Amino acid sequence: MRNQAFLANPEVAKMKGTGGVGFSRFFLQEEFVIGQKIEPRLLEELRRLEAAGHVRDSIPVIIQINPESRWQEAATYEGLRQRLRENREVILDRLARSGFSDRIRENVLAGSLETQLTRDQITAVAELAPVKRVILNRADQVACAGNQ
Repeated sequence: MRNQAFLANPEVAKMKGTGGVGFSRFFLQEEFVIGQKIEPRLLEELRRLEAAGHVRDSIPVIIQINPESRWQEAATYEGLRQRLRENREVILDRLARSGFSDRIRENVLAGSLETQLTRDQITAVAELAPVKRVILNRADQVACAGNQ
């Protein structure tokens, strides 16, 4: 049942056609939860990198923390910082198993972490309960009428 809902996701449907043992099959194994936690733009970027043969490249991401795991009983800035650090440790513990050695920048008021992760690290983080969403940390190009 969960697998059917996951496969019905339009982003997953696009990936199904790529075949092989790359991102598509790898990602389909992770099922519904990860598909809901990884932003569509990031999914597209992962697919683009896979097609180019760069599956081990790091991608700039923002890891958003679930509100209930960061705001409960945290009425002050220091309380928020403490909650974020507790969740950061859970995330770092998971990442350490996959060879992560980069830095993580904390955004206390936004309740998020910024870093660079590989495809495997992104899916490992998305599995964690404190993680609400993993999004691509890259500005979209915007064209304004006055700038053309």
